[in-house]
Amino acid sequence: MTDHEELLALIPAYALGALEGDDLRRVEAHLETGCEACERELLDSSRQLESLAESVEPLPPSEMTRARLERELDRRQLKSGPAWFKRAAIIALAALASWSLWSQSRMRDEVERQSRARATATERLERVERELEQAQTMLTRLAKAGRIVSAPGSRNVVLAGLESTPTAQGQAFIDPIARSAVFYATNLPALTTEETYQLWFIADGQPVSAGIFDVEEDGSAMLLVDRTAALDEIQLWAVTIEPAGGVPQPTGEMVLKG
Repeated sequence: MTDHEELLALIPAYALGALEGDDLRRVEAHLETGCEACERELLDSSRQLESLAESVEPLPPSEMTRARLERELDRRQLKSGPAWFKRAAIIALAALASWSLWSQSRMRDEVERQSRARATATERLERVERELEQAQTMLTRLAKAGRIVSAPGSRNVVLAGLESTPTAQGQAFIDPIARSAVFYATNLPALTTEETYQLWFIADGQPVSAGIFDVEEDGSAMLLVDRTAALDEIQLWAVTIEPAGGVPQPTGEMVLKG
């Protein structure tokens, strides 16, 4: 490659303002000789840069940015160059700045989209984990209830609805050896958030709380009782309506009795 061909190959980089040092000085000195081929190449490169600038969505540089670009051009000794060339260089650098901002905006949008997708996936995973935990809890309760119902010597006590709940029913299955029980209810009306159902058994004439419970939409409920009195000590099972959280002694209306 001849010296002229090497200089000609450097013209596009010169038009972009990307030359420094010896290469910059060599190209500028060569252009001062009036080389027509290199001037044509410089003009073509500058026009291509203008086309690049026009292809990017207009984004005028701020006064601060323009001043910084002009200082940079002056530093590179382009101040004395042709006015059209300096304008082309500013347009090219502004186009690159616009492209950079556009790229950053696209990247930011993509990051936000990925963040939203990750948040949605995390929310779904948490919901599935909650549902799985609830299902596992229900399976554990059902397994325990099944052991109580099928325990040797298991006893069944039927509770009937009273005047305010004539269609309601209840059953308590008691394991006399483990002294545990499982209680089922059906057709009980829903209560307010300030109320709860409370199960009791009467042992030696004294009411003992067996736990509180709420009903499903169909009026059904299941309650596991960890500890009961001995079978021969229990005279009665009952359900009352009490304040939310339950009470140590029954105070509300009795809705089931057996």
